[in-house]
Amino acid sequence: MRQAVWFHRCPDNIPIAKQRYIEQTVRVFEVLETTSRIRNTYTYADLSSIPWNKVALFAPFFKDILWDKYRIEEKTPNFLSWHQRLSSPPAVQKAYGESQG
Repeated sequence: MRQAVWFHRCPDNIPIAKQRYIEQTVRVFEVLETTSRIRNTYTYADLSSIPWNKVALFAPFFKDILWDKYRIEEKTPNFLSWHQRLSSPPAVQKAYGESQG
């Protein structure tokens, strides 16, 4: 996901790199779609993915090139639900300065 962000914010327009890393982000979401379905717990590695998930999920420039084009909400509901569960503990909300209510 980092590379997708970097190439989309880079002053040099490199379309092949942009496309590659958006597709890799979709691939990661698809893997997480499968693995998040079978787990009820999370690990430190899961927690470390929150910042990048937040960027991919909420950065406005990803709406057209990721969300709409690849129908992320439709194709990865388990991943989105998992991210919500992962982000919901009070300690995680506090770390990101989010309200706890």
